[in-house]
Amino acid sequence: MRVPIKIGSTTLVGVLRESFPLQHGNCFDMIVDEKGYHVANMYYENLEHLIETLGLKDLEIEIILEPELHRRGTLLVKDSRVPDDYLHNNICSTCLGSERANDVRKKLGLPEVEEKDMWVIESSDSKKLRLEWTITELPGICIINDSAIEAINKIDFEEK
Repeated sequence: MRVPIKIGSTTLVGVLRESFPLQHGNCFDMIVDEKGYHVANMYYENLEHLIETLGLKDLEIEIILEPELHRRGTLLVKDSRVPDDYLHNNICSTCLGSERANDVRKKLGLPEVEEKDMWVIESSDSKKLRLEWTITELPGICIINDSAIEAINKIDFEEK
């Protein structure tokens, strides 16, 4: 299905834009028939670059998951005008949530990813804290949940 490019939202991670296509970038949503869909296989900066260089105004897409209550849908860019190296298969669990991201991976024939992990940190006053985080597909990036951030802020680290 060909639809007009109508961006709903993007993440706001700082990205170096030295040369295109970028291998890492921001996730984004598109609005299709007044519904929000996460774009699972393209970074916003790569789309923005193609809009500027090719003058794209619409995209050929495939909807793979429809929106559900409190969840946006998911789509893939399937446009022959978009070079293959502008697309990716790093399904973002931070944007979709682990379960939904694995649903998308299954539909695409990609392996599921176990994304929860845990640290136990002992502070100088011997309090132990259990912290959970989500590992993303981007090297060196992890998203720590709010309770973990609050716990980290309460730790009395000794200065060395």
